[in-house]
Amino acid sequence: MAHPPIRRILTLLTPTLTTHKAPLRLISMLPEPTLSDKELVEIPSTSCAQGRSGLRSGYQRLWHGFEGDRLHGKGEEEEIRVLEKGSYFGEQALLREECRTANVIAMAPGVECLTLDRELYKTFRDNKYVYMMMEACLGGEVWTILRDRGWFDDLTARFYTACVVEALEYLHAKNIIYRDLKPENLLLDSTGYAKLVDFGFSKRLGASSKTWTFCGTPEYVAPEIILNKGHDKAVDYWSIGILMYELLTGTPPFTASDPMKTYNIILKGIDMVDFPQHLSRNAISLIKRLCREAPAERLGYQRAGIQDIKKHKWFQGFDWDGLRARVLQPPIIPKIKGPADAGNFDSYPRDVEVPTDELSGWDLDF
Repeated sequence: MAHPPIRRILTLLTPTLTTHKAPLRLISMLPEPTLSDKELVEIPSTSCAQGRSGLRSGYQRLWHGFEGDRLHGKGEEEEIRVLEKGSYFGEQALLREECRTANVIAMAPGVECLTLDRELYKTFRDNKYVYMMMEACLGGEVWTILRDRGWFDDLTARFYTACVVEALEYLHAKNIIYRDLKPENLLLDSTGYAKLVDFGFSKRLGASSKTWTFCGTPEYVAPEIILNKGHDKAVDYWSIGILMYELLTGTPPFTASDPMKTYNIILKGIDMVDFPQHLSRNAISLIKRLCREAPAERLGYQRAGIQDIKKHKWFQGFDWDGLRARVLQPPIIPKIKGPADAGNFDSYPRDVEVPTDELSGWDLDF
């Protein structure tokens, strides 16, 4: 099936996949908008994931108002980029998968939008786009903060890693593997809590099933993906270890001038990596236990599951209940001037391309 350009917003928190034909144009939540009485179309959102060699993912568009008779009032948009068919899932191979996340979020008779502690307020459409009004997540990418600071201390890295562990525990309970963990895919909300975004590589997978699609960000790809041995949720535990290392040092443990060299370094194993002296013994221990070459030996994949990660000494004394209740003080509180403040995000050139009208009637039975 041919896919037209797919568009997203800067404040998109947890995008998901769909098999719709119309392009998506997503918008951030504005204070008390006035909607018309027309019936709104509800469909799940979509996303596109790219490797680090491309544009960093996590934000595409900030919408300062609305046009037309769906929402009344003046407005203007700042557009970042348009994703064409070739980058729809970031990897052409994903277009050939028979069971994608769309099977999870768009099952009849209703539509379940996969979100992690966020709000989908309203959905509607015109002849060019499907609009989704979602929670604004204006704190910026964890990657941007990491880039500016160089590296995080144990307290900061532990908080963001814990947010990821909670998110992956939720996804795995839904039989969904994520496969694209990296600082670029962690956005901060106004309170400083990190939220997982960009489900372009996510997939529904049975408890004892494997998949063989080669996908992910090169620095975070697990050995079994490189070797085409088939993989499952164990690749997410591997990526937690890689994320920890990057948060604590400012760079991934496996990196090179091109992806093929990076893959060769990954296959040499975590024991060949030099750990900076400022890393604690417990942090190094957890990273190495998460990045075992054999998936079955990774922490999180054994009998106690992800609880083994939570009980590791590096997390000793961490308030998991406080994190879930959102009463734990985040290490970084973003400065946000208002509901349309994009100051915590990098700027990209405006794209003026407009897609053709979509009049196929694909959504008549929604």
